[in-house]
Amino acid sequence: MCSPATYSVLAEAEHALGRLDEAAERLPGRHWFVRSTRVRDAVCSAHLSGLPVGLREAFAADLVAGQGPPPVDRYGPTRALAPYLAVPDGVDEPLTPDVPRLEAIASAHYRREVLRPFRAQEAHRARAASMRQLVDAGLLRDEVLPLSLALEEDTPEYRRQLHRVVETGEVEQWLRFFAEAVRDQALAQVRLIGRTLELIDEYARRVRRAGTLAEVAVDLAGFPVVNHRALVDRYEVSPKTATNLTRQMVELGMLVQWGGGSTYRRIYVCEDALGLVSQESPDLW
Repeated sequence: MCSPATYSVLAEAEHALGRLDEAAERLPGRHWFVRSTRVRDAVCSAHLSGLPVGLREAFAADLVAGQGPPPVDRYGPTRALAPYLAVPDGVDEPLTPDVPRLEAIASAHYRREVLRPFRAQEAHRARAASMRQLVDAGLLRDEVLPLSLALEEDTPEYRRQLHRVVETGEVEQWLRFFAEAVRDQALAQVRLIGRTLELIDEYARRVRRAGTLAEVAVDLAGFPVVNHRALVDRYEVSPKTATNLTRQMVELGMLVQWGGGSTYRRIYVCEDALGLVSQESPDLW
């Protein structure tokens, strides 16, 4: 049985998750925000495993998955990031019944990390499984919380809390630590969504008309990289139209070209949207 103070923190975390879920629902391109969150989580997990890959490279790698080698050395860190970007398998265990949802998820996370530890480069699977359980438990509609970021901010403390449970068998401090991390990261995501909505409004003012250009601008605010092939596939436009779209967005200050390569494979970055993400992930920039 946990203390009232611990149950209070667990309740705060669940409330913050509810706020996050509702905030994400206001996004016109929620699915892009989900994908962006998954990339940020993958990059953070890679950093925790000693693989330094920047957000720009990670977004580009995710974009061109299935389109051929990314616009960097295919044998460099971006290639090594691929396992982190893969969609994880299903959750490996059900939640404990008759226990508050977040308490059960925190306990399951502890068991994955301690009783069945992963190798360092695969530890993101434990965090991905916990994220999936947040969805399965009904705390979120989809994966809009980068849980690796929540648990990365103070890695020594994270390990200390795990070791304390192993040594003493007491789980209450771990539950509070986990809940506080989830609460704080959920609120950070709410702030990010607010700034993303402001950027969407700003881009709408620049475009000034409906159509494919406006649709692309909205999506860029959620997922900040694009290339011509992606435009052709997503919006069912011709390569010529895709080229015109990127040209217009460059002229409007929405995109900048990144890297070389053929016109069709060239990567374009929305620096405004990438900057918003970097504010909540400064160590990954």
